[in-house]
Amino acid sequence: MGASIDGVDRNAATVGQFDRFELTVGSPASYTNPFDPDEVDLSCEFTAPGGATTMVNGFWDGSVWKVRFAAEEIGSWSYQVSMADAASTVQAGGTFDVVASDQKGWIGESPIDPRYLSYADGSQYYGVGVSMPWLVDPQGAGFYNPYTDVMAQLEANGCNIFYYILETPWDNQLATMVSGYDRYDMTHAANIDHMVEDAESHNVAILFSIWIHGLLRDVTHPWSDNMWESDNPFNALSNCDGFFTNAQSWEYQQKLYRYIIARWGYSPAIAFWHTCVEIDGTNAINVPSSTANTPTGWNNKITDYFRDNDPFGHPTTASKSGDVYWPEGYEVTDCPHVHSYDHLDDVDGIAARIAYWSERLFKEYAKPGFIGEFGKPDHEGDLSTRFMHNGIWASLMSGSCVTPLHWWGSPVGHPEWAVISEDMFDQLLHLRSFVDAIDMAEAGFCAVNDSQITLSSPGIDSYGLQGEEVGIYWLHDATPGETHSGVAVDLAPMQPGQYRIGFYNTWTGTWSTEQTTNASPVGVLSFSCPAFAKDIAMTVRRIDSSLYGSEQLYGFDHSLEGWAVDSVYGAEPFFIYDDFEGYSSSAQLRSEWNEDMTALSIYSEILTWHSPSRSMRATYNADGYFQVWRNTGIPDRDSMSVWFKGDASNTDGLVFVRLLDSSWAAVKEFHYPGGTRVSDWIRWTLDISDVDVSQVARVSLGVYVTGVGGTDSVWFDDVEFGEEFAAQAAFESGFSESGSGGSIRIDATSTPTANWLDLKLLSPDMGAFDLSEYEGIELLVFVGQWPGDLQAIPVSVSGGAYAEGSAQPLMVGKWNRVVLSKSEIDSL
Repeated sequence: MGASIDGVDRNAATVGQFDRFELTVGSPASYTNPFDPDEVDLSCEFTAPGGATTMVNGFWDGSVWKVRFAAEEIGSWSYQVSMADAASTVQAGGTFDVVASDQKGWIGESPIDPRYLSYADGSQYYGVGVSMPWLVDPQGAGFYNPYTDVMAQLEANGCNIFYYILETPWDNQLATMVSGYDRYDMTHAANIDHMVEDAESHNVAILFSIWIHGLLRDVTHPWSDNMWESDNPFNALSNCDGFFTNAQSWEYQQKLYRYIIARWGYSPAIAFWHTCVEIDGTNAINVPSSTANTPTGWNNKITDYFRDNDPFGHPTTASKSGDVYWPEGYEVTDCPHVHSYDHLDDVDGIAARIAYWSERLFKEYAKPGFIGEFGKPDHEGDLSTRFMHNGIWASLMSGSCVTPLHWWGSPVGHPEWAVISEDMFDQLLHLRSFVDAIDMAEAGFCAVNDSQITLSSPGIDSYGLQGEEVGIYWLHDATPGETHSGVAVDLAPMQPGQYRIGFYNTWTGTWSTEQTTNASPVGVLSFSCPAFAKDIAMTVRRIDSSLYGSEQLYGFDHSLEGWAVDSVYGAEPFFIYDDFEGYSSSAQLRSEWNEDMTALSIYSEILTWHSPSRSMRATYNADGYFQVWRNTGIPDRDSMSVWFKGDASNTDGLVFVRLLDSSWAAVKEFHYPGGTRVSDWIRWTLDISDVDVSQVARVSLGVYVTGVGGTDSVWFDDVEFGEEFAAQAAFESGFSESGSGGSIRIDATSTPTANWLDLKLLSPDMGAFDLSEYEGIELLVFVGQWPGDLQAIPVSVSGGAYAEGSAQPLMVGKWNRVVLSKSEIDSL
């Protein structure tokens, strides 16, 4: 007989938003292999109240057919179940209602800051947890777990994530040597059902890992143990190297992944699909394309499969072994993550190591990054507690979206790892209490470097993140043994205004009395810490910005320490053609900027930029030329500016800007000889006052290399159009001091008409500040990007110009800030 449906039962007529809705589909038909969708395919189309449709695959649970779904939209839904085989296709439909619930939904990239996570309802998700890689038994104690209700224990201690590995021979492997590569162990699948359901009921999510490295290596791998031959049924289809390339192996892998998604993909308890644990621990090392960023490589294929076939959009991740950097993998997956085991017994040094990896991922990728594994193998009471404590706090303060997940247990060779003490759980709970008070994505954090925080006591390391309105900091004594009293802290540069400082005892989870203080006129925030031993955490919140003037500079709000900007230019404001901030991935950048490259490509760069957190990096073979272009015209302005940098090691070549018409003819072209070797960011200002902008259809940026070299990179940022040449003429024709046209007011007495100072705000091609009327005034100029790299430059006026240590003129740009402070008003 052909496909047949003799009934569809709902688990409920009404379900809560994001709760499981399950259909049990009756069918008298029997099949040789009900796990093979090529023999029989069950699917269901769900239609939302607003009309959107979602297709979900069904699965065979060993005795009946099922479909699992969860709905985000509240209201009346309908569904249409389809069962198809070689003989026929049959359908059956029905309806159900979705009502509001207290569930928050699936976890994914935050729409506010892609380096952090949020639930589907928009609320913050910051992961706090441990690694429980196998033998997690919600019905009783597992191999290493001393608690009879592990999910409740996690929830009670502030944990909302754990790390689990599916395909392990000693636990709940689906495709076993008994079941074969084309069928699955239903007892194991039922165990996973129980684990997922228990996690859901306690608001705990799972870093759901598919393959453990041991199953994917044979005796040719340096780690040996040959689990491929003894425990992986895919060995019937190919040798171990072939697992990553063989077409038939890939065919049946996809069927396994489809089953996993169909059975558990609905669940908000799935935080990530972790496709492979430590891929360099597999025979992928013998197949270089497997780990390279190439469409036919295995890592790309498995990542794309989960991304393209999961209707609920769980983010993907993959890993290499301890402290191995894998940029090709991070570019492909949704969430880069690292395992760190270089400092196994360095109880205090682990903080710097975890911070290194966390900050590197935070800066280099506009994605949520984290440490997936770390740990101290031998449990030593207080030392183990301190090890985990230092790791999780360093990670939080360096940009991770999840705490590093301390390994908890191993039944194979390392039973000494199998301890997470009550004291260690307490540390997770204290961190969770702290982070719940901070909206990590909304803060707009930048990593704080050593030059931005000064401490009065030597031997204390500082870690922190600072945003426009809030910052978080952690001071850590790397050689503990004393109590620190009255440690003075200077943070600079800080936005003007009043701040409230909160002090948090990370060991007890308690807050000390807050302090309230003001940032100084030159942008320094000073305060002293209460006494602490080992470490202390702080929040720094700006609570009042009204102490100083705040006006608009190029459409961006800049509060200038005691100085109000009336106007920068008398003509039209700057037009931002592209600041490269709006691209959350290199693929998105390439959808806007087109490439004509001799080799390689362009990237959305988060490590090197002019302002404030991204640029466009072009990596090319240095043996000819490349260009990138954007098919957008330009505004009617008289100047164009481009920030760019190269590298001193690059092959010599010129950087060019071309304004092209619709037929690709150059309306105007500019060359910067030697630009490929400019090692610092430079603002290149171009005179386009004679250009008929109506003829310009696209802007092209590029490089022409005169020699023959290797692989080089240049970076572009902040392409803008303005009226700089008109502004220069306006200044020189004598704009009044009290109105528009480039005056900056020194407001020492809160009297709007007091103490005016004229400045020429010109590009590097046009000169510097004109201070000829103010000979002898001592000034302190802050210039740079807020909040990351403002620099204080002492200035003295001599001969109508300024003198300071650098020959580079000071510039006011879209993200630049200039603050002037006379010594007479330092007491403001």
